[in-house]
Amino acid sequence: MKRTAWLLIALFASCSHSQREQEVIDALDATPMLYTLETTAEVCVESRDAKGSLRSLFGNRNILVPVEAYIKVGYDLSKVENLRVADGKAYITLPDPQIEIEGTRILSDEIVSDVSGLRDPFKASEETELAARGLTKIQNSLSRFDLIAPAEEEVRRTIRDLLRPMGLTPVFENSKVYTEEDLRRLVID
Repeated sequence: MKRTAWLLIALFASCSHSQREQEVIDALDATPMLYTLETTAEVCVESRDAKGSLRSLFGNRNILVPVEAYIKVGYDLSKVENLRVADGKAYITLPDPQIEIEGTRILSDEIVSDVSGLRDPFKASEETELAARGLTKIQNSLSRFDLIAPAEEEVRRTIRDLLRPMGLTPVFENSKVYTEEDLRRLVID
């Protein structure tokens, strides 16, 4: 009889843990994509004539084009990994963040050009091509913009606020450090 009682208690305890975990999963799934950082990034792209080229004999044709992009960093909370609940704590491994680069635009009023009178001015299509190079430059230097640390801190704060009414304290495990290559991989189209 005692053995049956202990089995029932163990079964009840395991059910309540899985039920608590399901409550946390349901709460996180209620806000699947949480954007925690929005910022703008600006880079400059230049085009210069090669020194000593035949064209350079007729004067300079150089341009510096500032390119701005709107960046959002978010976490898909439905992809939270290794969730377990024990002793009033929810142990959570955050999913990788997702980086969206939107709204790339040329800052036309800040373009600096040096074109001598004997050379053709830059065409809009050339400036557009430079803007595309600017997007690539932003994607290749994402670590320069300090995106992940503040975004992760904000998602942690949001999860704390979400779990506090449930009587749980989140413990974030397995924090990742992202390389420049990792950050490029996190960009979604």
